[in-house]
Amino acid sequence: MQYVSFREISPTTVPSNRENRLVVCGQVCGLALTLVITGGILLSTATNHWAHDADDVHFGLWKVCQREDHRAVECLPYVSVPEHVYVCRIFMVSACALSSLSFICAGYGFLWKHPQRIYVAAGFMLVDDLFVFAGTVIFTAYYYSLYSISYGVIVAWVMMPLALITAAMFLLSSRRRRPGNRLLRNATAAHYGSLHRKQLLENEDDY
Repeated sequence: MQYVSFREISPTTVPSNRENRLVVCGQVCGLALTLVITGGILLSTATNHWAHDADDVHFGLWKVCQREDHRAVECLPYVSVPEHVYVCRIFMVSACALSSLSFICAGYGFLWKHPQRIYVAAGFMLVDDLFVFAGTVIFTAYYYSLYSISYGVIVAWVMMPLALITAAMFLLSSRRRRPGNRLLRNATAAHYGSLHRKQLLENEDDY
């Protein structure tokens, strides 16, 4: 019986150590960025520093705050929530949920080697990016001419390109793993299939 190593089967389909390290590095960096994005969106959504004026008045999606005579800042919830602020809340809270789901799906896909879950995580991250973009644009469009934009909106803006980078890393790391494994299985099956046919022909010749 002839034993054949994987290197003899198809040396081009076996991923190198360098490729494996790149894939693992992309996975770890993608998961780390997902945590950063989730924390950034949570901070942006929860803070009351989306806009401010010269009179020490600042507000976000939940409360309006004011400092009077250098005393402690007093924050009060909206008496009547404006419609555009309510829409921004929906977009930002949904973005927080999507980024959390993206982290869960990506972690599950990487640990148990389910590339489909990684694709889902990339999709969640892209939709998350759109929701953050929509929420910040709506808020900025209403208040840009009246107030100065504060760090809550800026943090959300920084998270948008990070979300695109994370989605790209998820897609690239999963695509680099799947074709190699599929080609290796096909090459292995084809090789051993040919060996089996050759053995059958040799047995017929013996008879």
